[in-house]
Amino acid sequence: MYKAILLSIGSPTILGIYYEAMDKKAPKLIFILRVDGKTSDVLPLLFVAHNRDGVNIHEQLESLLTPEVLSQCRLCECLIDINFLEESKELQYILKKLDINYSSVSKQDIMQSDVDSKITEVNQKNLGLNRSIDSKADLLLQEHMKTCHMQHVKESLSIQNKIYMNDAMDCITQINFIELECNLAKALYLLSQFMPLDSIYYSRGVGSLSAIKLTHIFLHTLSLSSNVCIYATNSFYFSQTNEIKAFANMSFYLDTTRTDSTHPIITDSNAKDYIYIAPSSMHITNTTDTLGLLLPYRLIHNDFLESCTPLYVTPAV
Repeated sequence: MYKAILLSIGSPTILGIYYEAMDKKAPKLIFILRVDGKTSDVLPLLFVAHNRDGVNIHEQLESLLTPEVLSQCRLCECLIDINFLEESKELQYILKKLDINYSSVSKQDIMQSDVDSKITEVNQKNLGLNRSIDSKADLLLQEHMKTCHMQHVKESLSIQNKIYMNDAMDCITQINFIELECNLAKALYLLSQFMPLDSIYYSRGVGSLSAIKLTHIFLHTLSLSSNVCIYATNSFYFSQTNEIKAFANMSFYLDTTRTDSTHPIITDSNAKDYIYIAPSSMHITNTTDTLGLLLPYRLIHNDFLESCTPLYVTPAV
């Protein structure tokens, strides 16, 4: 069974699919969808295949995803873990069946620093400029190169894939996501291959008041009708800047001076102690968006222990 993290506090809506392997590690991120549009239009599309018959899912989706329905939303991005894809013959067959092309996102960039270093070393030897260095200096150089390489890996993940590493054991792991070149209908069909979900983890706020309310109603309805477990945390768990767009030129901020915890548990009673509203910083746009939010590479259950109720700091609409 697969699990999901849903970020539906503005636009675009972000859905990450997580796979739990047999190695007893926390589920890892394997598939990402970012869809732009109204929350009321996007959520039904993302979960339209949840209770459908898997055998005839393609035909059922074709009948449901009419041009009028699809015109309300726009696919921003569809990413998949290349390692997971290479291990799944079924997914490879589906991509071929749907005529979905893909291009590398980070694999070459991640390895570029090592390649450049090796080219430089070869050139030095060819020119007779290579000098002997003592073993201690050599070890220091290797350690420095390793540090630079891992920093480059993390930067590639953060900038290109909007992912952050939340498990120290993954820092030595090469994570390569590729972008699938497809339309929204094909992306939703590919998403259906991970349905039904075992559980959904989501951000209960802060963010757009209407998006938070609609997400709350939708997920609780889905939970009751499909026996899906839901778990929640606050939006700052996904923010690297502790800033979430509120309205106009204002943003929500997390007061980190009040706690030693990296991700404090926020309740209705302490919300105003931790969260305040102030003018937005320069990097936040004039519209409510989720572009600054990152998905964690590992889905850690104990990070989602907050109440599955909307988190309102300003009065609810």
